[in-house]
Amino acid sequence: MTPIQSSELTNLGSLLIPLLALLVIGRALRFDPNRRASRPNQVGQSLKPFDHPWHWFFIILQVGLGLLLVLIFTESIFFSGQAHSLAMYLPAWLFFHNAELSALYISLIFFALWLVRRLKRMSVDTLDYAFATHIDFSDWKVVDPIRDSRPAIVMGRWRYQMKWWFKTNIELIDALHLRLILECADFATFAQRVKISDYPVSFHRDKLTRPYGFFLGTVQKLMNDAVLLGIYQSKSLWDIWRDERDPRTGTKISAIEDMSRMLYDEIRGLILCPYCRGIAEQQRGCAQCGGSGAFMRHCVVCQGAGVDLAQQKCSNCVGIGLELRPTPYAFLNRMQYFWMARNVDYLTKTFPIWLSYNSYLFFFAIPTMLFLGVSYLVHIPMNVDFLIVALLFGSACLVGCIGFAIVIIFGTAFNSSGTLIASYPLRFDRFGNRIWMMLMGLVSWLVFGLLLIDTTFVMSQILLETHIQFLTFYLATASLTLYILFIGALGIQRIHAGMRDSKRSQMEEIEHWLHAVAAENQVIDISKEREFYKELREVHEWPIEGLSVLGALSGFILPISITFGSIFWSYLTNLLTHS
Repeated sequence: MTPIQSSELTNLGSLLIPLLALLVIGRALRFDPNRRASRPNQVGQSLKPFDHPWHWFFIILQVGLGLLLVLIFTESIFFSGQAHSLAMYLPAWLFFHNAELSALYISLIFFALWLVRRLKRMSVDTLDYAFATHIDFSDWKVVDPIRDSRPAIVMGRWRYQMKWWFKTNIELIDALHLRLILECADFATFAQRVKISDYPVSFHRDKLTRPYGFFLGTVQKLMNDAVLLGIYQSKSLWDIWRDERDPRTGTKISAIEDMSRMLYDEIRGLILCPYCRGIAEQQRGCAQCGGSGAFMRHCVVCQGAGVDLAQQKCSNCVGIGLELRPTPYAFLNRMQYFWMARNVDYLTKTFPIWLSYNSYLFFFAIPTMLFLGVSYLVHIPMNVDFLIVALLFGSACLVGCIGFAIVIIFGTAFNSSGTLIASYPLRFDRFGNRIWMMLMGLVSWLVFGLLLIDTTFVMSQILLETHIQFLTFYLATASLTLYILFIGALGIQRIHAGMRDSKRSQMEEIEHWLHAVAAENQVIDISKEREFYKELREVHEWPIEGLSVLGALSGFILPISITFGSIFWSYLTNLLTHS
């Protein structure tokens, strides 16, 4: 090993101290003025069984990295002070061949592990905020058919509804579900027909269709697993209704089957014609529903049959046999409420995969071991410097995996067939909803962290590495840079899609409702709806602010500034030393 001179020790300090200062400042500030405020921690509590004792691995790893930093400075002091005899007590494999580069990489590993905890904390806070303010199932336990049939202005802590597009272009599973509800007078009949796949004639050919792709299963599987078990036996809803009383009959709900019957009776009551109540004898002559027995009239094309003359599914009503106008707001929003209960149960099962330290250990260890294994096969010499490079590779892969999971999970959870809605009056008048800002903060931190790791790696290789393997260097930096661009663009696009759909869905629903009220000459105060519509029209559809962009790009700017600052400081120090 080449002895490290005092000037090199100064260079090492000028590179390392600013990075460590950034870590300390970032950990103290966290860019979150409410970090000390008490807040619900529903997701964090559910993760505790999966986090322990795995989090100790990362604590031990950080302690080990700290000892390596101490070793680097110890070696530097020994050689700079010509204390070679003391250095010889160290094992040969502990000698650093490029102490400055290894120290910088250890700092990057510290930063990557800190960023992992930061991204996890922000993800948990975002989910907790959503559960507390938008997806609190107990806040809409019982539907009010009259109040909830108009576009909701104040929804309390339940503000997640079916998109307007899916209310007017109903999906296959919802269409079949709706038709069976009309035909089955009680839950027992409904459950029996679902189990034996006894579907209306217009849906006979859909039994083996996969409406949501290959992996989510056929219509038969979805109706059994997602509808019959996932909706009517949802854990989220059972936690609310266990040992409660049915608000319509007053009977105690002591078994999950009691809840299933209650939920079915409730949602069926929202779609039935209020005059004939779907009773066959009264339905035939009902002038209000035209004999359909439902809130909607028969489809004008198939006349309620659901199929055309060729026995193909009616294209106008997608086999339901009913016109979707006027739109049954309360029914479809309540159906989305049930679906969201099922989706939350499903989402909760993913928390241990992308939010727990046992998974983080897997995503850290596997890339690190692969890196070491491939390097051994191509006969790259193994030493402590190379071990640190392998750990840096594993840390970068861990951050990348978490970032991809964040973008996919949040993008899917908050932008599917339902959407987050804002409440009247509009509190966040620029973006409509604080959740979009929280998600943008997640993406900004993710891009900032990956850019900081990527740029610092590039600058350190150019300035501190004496023998650069150019092919490996170019492949590594190009791959990571392309990934950063991909994950950043995908994250922003998914947040934008959620904001856009949320805004347009609410505006279209309010607009349609206002037209319907005007056409029916109803005497209703619509001033709030008009004001809310105007507020929504001014909401932005892109979650991009100057500060968030600057914060993300600072991951590129800071390393370059620190590098050139350290070069200038080294030059100035040497100049003053020799003067």
